[in-house]
Amino acid sequence: MEKSRDFFPRIRLAVNCDGIGMKNSTNCFSCHSFSDKPHDTIRSLASYYPDLTEAVPWYQGDHMLFAMQKIPTLACTSYGISDILETIIHTSRDTPAMIDICHLQTFTRFLSDICEIELAL
Repeated sequence: MEKSRDFFPRIRLAVNCDGIGMKNSTNCFSCHSFSDKPHDTIRSLASYYPDLTEAVPWYQGDHMLFAMQKIPTLACTSYGISDILETIIHTSRDTPAMIDICHLQTFTRFLSDICEIELAL
């Protein structure tokens, strides 16, 4: 982190995705270190995606390395991240068979839309 400190001011948005698109789940996100306007814009955009919801922020994960540096950070996963981390992520069950391709495609469109609207961070 210390070696990258000079690069941090150039980062407009950090995105961390773990467990996106899991079958029998809903994609979710939480916003960290955002001002109100970009956070509201992301919420509004998310409302167009019925299988996407804003989750209570969670603080375990790589996204916090950026959020603690006051870089706007979007943490993304499937609903129930605690259970997913304990039972699926980085285990022998963590295979493509666990992915709902439609959920994954929807989420990639959401991320693409975020990039296109060029949030004023």
